[in-house]
Amino acid sequence: MTFEDRVHALQPVGLSLRQTAFLVTVALHGGYCLSRQYDAFTGRAHGQTSCDFFTRLLTRRLATRLQIQPNRGYVYHVHAKAVYRALEQVDNRNRREVSFPHIARKLMVLDYILAGAGRDWL
Repeated sequence: MTFEDRVHALQPVGLSLRQTAFLVTVALHGGYCLSRQYDAFTGRAHGQTSCDFFTRLLTRRLATRLQIQPNRGYVYHVHAKAVYRALEQVDNRNRREVSFPHIARKLMVLDYILAGAGRDWL
């Protein structure tokens, strides 16, 4: 299944194509993300668009929000079975909760992936 196939498989979730592409990227590369990573992916400044996106993920129960430290923002964990089922990755380990140091590593991996946009990752 190609990346484009995965994006189209998640279209019924009701997100835009760009939002769905970000969701697929997060699900395949760690399962955790920050709002600044979404902003970097879309190429926009932080604003209402990213707030609406994460609110939509939370209300549809596709992700949960964690606060590791007060006044430091939130970490979002994409863990919904429906997302991984659509990606044909039902038993993907990214759905599991992990320790805070492991979350930090996953966020760094996603930063690296987003910095190399346009590349194919295994």
